[in-house]
Amino acid sequence: MKTITLTLAFIGLIFQSFSQDCVFYCPVKEGTKTETKHYNAKDKIQSTDKQTILSKKVTGKDVSVTVKSESYDDKEKLQFSKDLTFECKNGVFFFDMQNFIDPKTMEGFKDMQVKMTATNLEIPASPSAGNALPDGNIQINVSNQGITMMNMTIKIYNRKVEALEKLTTPAGTFDCMKITYDVETKMMFKIQSKGVEWIAKEVGVVRSENYDSKGKLIDYSVLSFIK
Repeated sequence: MKTITLTLAFIGLIFQSFSQDCVFYCPVKEGTKTETKHYNAKDKIQSTDKQTILSKKVTGKDVSVTVKSESYDDKEKLQFSKDLTFECKNGVFFFDMQNFIDPKTMEGFKDMQVKMTATNLEIPASPSAGNALPDGNIQINVSNQGITMMNMTIKIYNRKVEALEKLTTPAGTFDCMKITYDVETKMMFKIQSKGVEWIAKEVGVVRSENYDSKGKLIDYSVLSFIK
């Protein structure tokens, strides 16, 4: 299974003119484009994600944004394209956990019954170093004529703002909050991993790193372009 990261969840720009309370960690300005490159532990490029802001919707103080996300392999061949939804409600930024599911994984179940339940991830408007953040999870059940074909659970927990620090990537230098978290994936068996992300309020994720349960680097991603 493709390593689960949160990189698709937070790439983007802040947009506060809608509401004094709403701070976004995803793109909201229509036409904004971002690019994130993914590398393995040996610095070999594995894939590239490209996002484009399609639309935004304002309802009172609440804002939702639709983002077109495209994933390319290491040879720049398009693997899949899908629309992501980001929301800010009552001053809290939300990310739908269903966005973590690789569309290619679900293609094999298109003629079956798929049930998803989730507790979405959130980031408050003004996080500080030391803040604990709420967990997120998603449960997926796939059945065919009443027979269960697959049960999968993804849990993201122990989320914490470790520090506030600057980070430089090819896209620029950013003031970031460093967030750490644990990931537990259950399907045929359980997989434990750990993640670190550097997130800038006016940009989103500028770098992420994924580690196995023993602390060995698996892969990482870097924001390479934003315009």
